[in-house]
Formats: sequence, structure tokens, C-alpha cells
Amino acid sequence: MTRVRSFSRWACLGLALAALGCSHPPTTDAQAPPVPPLALRARLPVGQHTRQVGRVAVDVRIPADSLRGTLLVLPGWNFSRTLWCDSTQLCRLADSLHLALVLPEMGRSIYASRYYPETRADYRHHLTLGWVTDTLLAWARDSLALLRPGQPNYLLGLSTGARGVALIALATDTLFRAGIALSGDYDPRAMPADNLMRNTYGPYERFTGRWAGPDNPTTRAAALRVPLYLGHGQRDRVVPWQQTQLYADSLRAVNPTLPIVLHLAPAHRHDFTYWGGELAAAFAWSLTH
Repeated sequence: MTRVRSFSRWACLGLALAALGCSHPPTTDAQAPPVPPLALRARLPVGQHTRQVGRVAVDVRIPADSLRGTLLVLPGWNFSRTLWCDSTQLCRLADSLHLALVLPEMGRSIYASRYYPETRADYRHHLTLGWVTDTLLAWARDSLALLRPGQPNYLLGLSTGARGVALIALATDTLFRAGIALSGDYDPRAMPADNLMRNTYGPYERFTGRWAGPDNPTTRAAALRVPLYLGHGQRDRVVPWQQTQLYADSLRAVNPTLPIVLHLAPAHRHDFTYWGGELAAAFAWSLTH
């Protein structure tokens, strides 16, 4: 019976993704899909809602029919929270897969754990990693009855949001079953002239410990417990695609039992054409965890 139910879930997922034009299979051996989780009950009705969490706007989207899991969606640096759904088929895909979406307005956050005397003054107002792990997740747990331990929770982020996926996964142990990280940067030491990092942590030449410390996903690769789908366009002129390659290499070297996918797209750039095109394959892999 378990085998039949698992196949049914996988077949339905495949049909839903095919309907959205998935032509990009995951680049790792498929794992046997688990038995479908029990339907969740959110404390909001079906549809899209905007709520304020302190000073931060958060959109919440609840699909019709059953609710099978929740996706925390992270935008890129200074990108509106609405761009994921405005510029890709994310909302349609999530609805078809019965996933709730939680979309916070992250502004110019790079998910730093703290700020320093050398942090540029205006950067000190940006949201930190702690705002996500302490404030946002507590609000979702208490107000929405979502993103709770033991539920089917997933992460999705692009650019700095992909860095956020890795850091949130590290900070929350196994709260999330899998993460999708696209076009991210994971080791600032390889980009010592990067202004976002210099303006946050101070110059690399003076503060190498900060650049290699707790906010560096690559140096902490051995501690990660959340399976990741890592993607990057190789014509990206904003974030070098080698950032994703090196992160995947580090995970495979020091964390060899952790399931990961690395997909490098030779023809793609740092844009929503690429990010939207990755979604179907990324979900097909991630939702098996």
C-alpha cells in the first residue's frame, strides 16, 4: 500500500510539472518519494494575504483544496517580494502542488548574523538572519500554524536569497526538508572586492575572520543537514557561477552523505528567465525529501 501511495504522489507531481512545461530533469538519481504527509491547516483562508510582521510586509498565499507543505520564498537583494510570482510561474506551480507560500519583504538584507562598527551606517537598518529565524519563523508558527517543526517545510531563494537559503538551513537544523538556491554566493572570500560584503563586514584585508566565519556557508558546509538543489547560469555577470560550483564541491567533499543537485546552465544569466525555468525541475527533486 505504501508503494502505491508513493507512486501516486510522484505521478501527480510529474503531471503537474509537465503541465507547466518541465523539460529539465533533475541531475541526480531520483529517490523513492515518501508517503504523502497529512494535510496541514493554516490559520488563513484560501487566497493571498498581506500581513505586517513588525515593520516588514509579508505575503502569504494559501492554495485551494489540500495544503501539503509550506515554502519560504526569499527575493534577491533589493528585489520586491512580489517579483517571484510576478515574473515566474511560482504561484501557479505552488498552487498545483498544494504548497503555501510565505514571501517576506527582505529589502537589502544579505542575511548577516550581526553588524559591526565597520558596517556602513545605512546597512545597519537591513534585516538580519536573526529576524528570519527568530521573528518571522515564530510569527509563522504562532499566527499561521505553518513552518512548524515536523511539517513539510521548504526553502527557495535567488541571488542573496540563495545565500539566505543556506544560512537559514544552517541556523534551523532540520526544520526544512530541502532548499532550492539559485544564482547565489556562498564564499565571499572568493570575491574580496564585493561591495555588499565589504560594506557589511568591513574590508576583507582587515577582517578575514568575519568573511570566513559563521556567515560563510562554505566554511560551514560540514554542518549542513538540509538537502539542496543548487543552480546557476554560467552567463551570469552579477554573481560568478563558480560560487555555486565551489559550494557544491565543498559540500560533496566534507558532507558526502547530504543529498544535493548541482545544475549549471551554460546559456543563462542572472534573470527571471533562468530562475523561472529552474522551478519545475527543482520542485520535482526537492519534494521527494
